[in-house]
Amino acid sequence: MGLFFYVRLSTVIAGGLRAFASDVRRWLAGLLHSLKGSHPVPLKAMR
Repeated sequence: MGLFFYVRLSTVIAGGLRAFASDVRRWLAGLLHSLKGSHPVPLKAMR
């Protein structure tokens, strides 16, 4: 019983983390896109 509950909880947490990571990746991509749109500066000039 306890082991099954632990496995279930870990799978739920892993799924949530995966969804959270994909959301963060999408947000970062959108942020980079908006930054590029408002500041058309090459990446070499920013270094």
